[in-house]
Amino acid sequence: MAMEYNLLGKHLVTIGLVSDIVGVFFLFRVGSWRAALIGKWANANQAEEKAKYNRWDKWGVGLLVFGFSLQIVGNYSP
Repeated sequence: MAMEYNLLGKHLVTIGLVSDIVGVFFLFRVGSWRAALIGKWANANQAEEKAKYNRWDKWGVGLLVFGFSLQIVGNYSP
């Protein structure tokens, strides 16, 4: 029975790591730097585009927090 919990912990750590990788991809490939390039003086179309990139940033940070939480739970599961 302890083997099943250990296997569950390994799966949680793996899912957490994949979630972290996807979150970093959302942050740096899709989000932050593109929103910064749009700049302060933007027209309405660019403001909508910046809001879209800010949504990707929020998803990226959320996935990072979720992934690290899963890794912690997976490491301390019996």
